[in-house]
Amino acid sequence: MKAVKSGIAPLLPLYHGVNMVLSRWIDSMRGNRFDRHFMGVPTEVLHHRIRHAISSMAQALALLTLLPLLILGGCATSQEPPQVKLDQANVLPLAINPAFTFRKETQFLNDPALFQKEAGKPNEAIEFERRYYMWPATTSLDKDQLKGNYFNFYWWKNGTPADVTVRLEYRQASLNNFVMAREKSYSNVKGSICTRFSIIGDDYLENGQVTNWRCLLIVDGKIVALTQSYLWK
Repeated sequence: MKAVKSGIAPLLPLYHGVNMVLSRWIDSMRGNRFDRHFMGVPTEVLHHRIRHAISSMAQALALLTLLPLLILGGCATSQEPPQVKLDQANVLPLAINPAFTFRKETQFLNDPALFQKEAGKPNEAIEFERRYYMWPATTSLDKDQLKGNYFNFYWWKNGTPADVTVRLEYRQASLNNFVMAREKSYSNVKGSICTRFSIIGDDYLENGQVTNWRCLLIVDGKIVALTQSYLWK
């Protein structure tokens, strides 16, 4: 609500200016009994309707201004922490905490050789997503470095801020049951967070695509929340 109010604030001078002009127009016509109606509508009612319309337009413009920020902010932080590749995924104790919750996860396998070919006209949304993950590569070498698995994990921290480590544990086709791991660490965070992981480039070309995975939220060396793929064991 505070964000909406701040978005409306720049439009308030316009609203008050138009409102003042309308008020003076209404006052100037009150002395003339022939001008108390406009197009069959009492001027007092017309004044109220116009003011309500202007207020609604100001709110709509503010929401339209904030919409791109809300969309882009769904999976962005002020400073995205670096992705650290672990030599070994150590076993951690489980201590589920309801203050930490995974909301959803999305994933994308970026490899044109594995894209499913569609009959007829290509789907524009699918084509856009494929181009997005391959941007800005132009040469074959550049495109190879962007091939692989991309993961987005949306999670929530309720209450007081905390230091949280997000770990992705996964297996790849060429490594059989060997578990790989990558981490990102956040300091003093709360609210809605989106964490991105990517297993791309040489890691993907040498070891193959990710076959199963699980994602952990770790606080003080303990797993407080987790989500996993159907095939994870």
